[in-house]
Amino acid sequence: MEKFDKTTMARIHSIETMGTVDGPGLRFVVFMQGCHLHCKYCHNRDTWNISGRRNNLFR
Repeated sequence: MEKFDKTTMARIHSIETMGTVDGPGLRFVVFMQGCHLHCKYCHNRDTWNISGRRNNLFR
């Protein structure tokens, strides 16, 4: 089992409580900030920038 590094942090871009677009059924979706994949047809391009629009940090 891997050790959990308490200094690792992630930025949350947004939370969607009734997600229906990303698959069948209802989903609770957490969009993370700072994606480096930059997919050509990405529909969440505002998540690419690591600094983002919010200052929500998750530890």
